[in-house]
Amino acid sequence: MFTKTNSQFLLLISGILLIIFSIFLSFINADKNQKIVYVNSQKIFEDFKMSGELKLEAQNEFDKKKVLVDSLYEQIAVSGDKEAAMQKFLGEKQNFEDFVNRISNEQSKKIWSRISGYSKDFVKEHNYAIILGGQPGYNIIAGNDSLDVTNDFLIYINKKYEGN
Repeated sequence: MFTKTNSQFLLLISGILLIIFSIFLSFINADKNQKIVYVNSQKIFEDFKMSGELKLEAQNEFDKKKVLVDSLYEQIAVSGDKEAAMQKFLGEKQNFEDFVNRISNEQSKKIWSRISGYSKDFVKEHNYAIILGGQPGYNIIAGNDSLDVTNDFLIYINKKYEGN
């Protein structure tokens, strides 16, 4: 697992690479009318309507599995065979954690895949050279507010998702 130091190092390296990549693109950009813009990736992910829908879909199954794990925990205290009850609880707890991780990963892949598809159309329609994604203070350390198209992009992808 990554430590906080490793994570900070990776964020620093990714930020530096992003800056170098941006500078490189600005030099090779043949169409000077195209801009390089950026979005807040976290806000895009969280406020994309598909994210909310998938979360609601998983919530029922999540709640059922959580109730099972909670009830097994409560049974430990009243069980005649505490060791067996504990083993059953730990097994179901692990299954629950695996489920949460699997669903989270699957949903993230689906969401980012859909966002990626919509972003290609957004770039073409607005004649952008590239959209950089990051979180304020991380991959995009600072930028001119006029280059932040997070809200426009979010409106666009939500309309596309709804079929408009």
